[in-house]
Amino acid sequence: FDTAIIVSNDNTYIPVRFYTRRFFIFIQILFPPIKNGTRVSEIEEQKFIEEFILFLKKEKLAQRIMNPFINDVYKVKPNASISCEIGSYFVDLTIPEEDIFKKFQKRYQRAIRAIEASPGISIKEGADCFTDFYSIYNETMQSEGKIAESFDTLQKLCKLLSDSNSLCVVAYENNIPQASLLVAYSRYGAYLLYGGTSKNTSSRDIK
Repeated sequence: FDTAIIVSNDNTYIPVRFYTRRFFIFIQILFPPIKNGTRVSEIEEQKFIEEFILFLKKEKLAQRIMNPFINDVYKVKPNASISCEIGSYFVDLTIPEEDIFKKFQKRYQRAIRAIEASPGISIKEGADCFTDFYSIYNETMQSEGKIAESFDTLQKLCKLLSDSNSLCVVAYENNIPQASLLVAYSRYGAYLLYGGTSKNTSSRDIK
């Protein structure tokens, strides 16, 4: 796939990526419209999306707009589009870590504390653990009957984002991968894009 930034006349922009499948080109919006470093208003978003669709048709850049990442919850929807209401968890990371922890359900708090006290638990991050990350992610998608992104696609995504804007993390128990996640981040926020938990994990309460 190829990535690009689409910029309007008033400097509103969105990052997108293009996929080629046989004779068809698909485009996926990676993040809602941004202007001056923040998300635009609902009215501005509606105007931008409609103009964006007309631009794609005029320039014949793609035949279909793919659904965005799950973290992209838009304020509006394009006219005549197929859509559904979804939600994303939002966590304010500027507050103390202990205050965030207190908001978890009690069973998750107990599970996390138990894992922290367990011997043989380790956490690794970076490109060296990408293969283990993908193994867990792919296993999770298969068990849920969903289509997983390919190994090469996610590896290329990490390279494009670089270590400055992506984080690959894997949790191990006695050097056996138990859970993994891939996070994209910037000064604006961090987004959990992909992840999973091994079906063989001994810590099932934390799934």
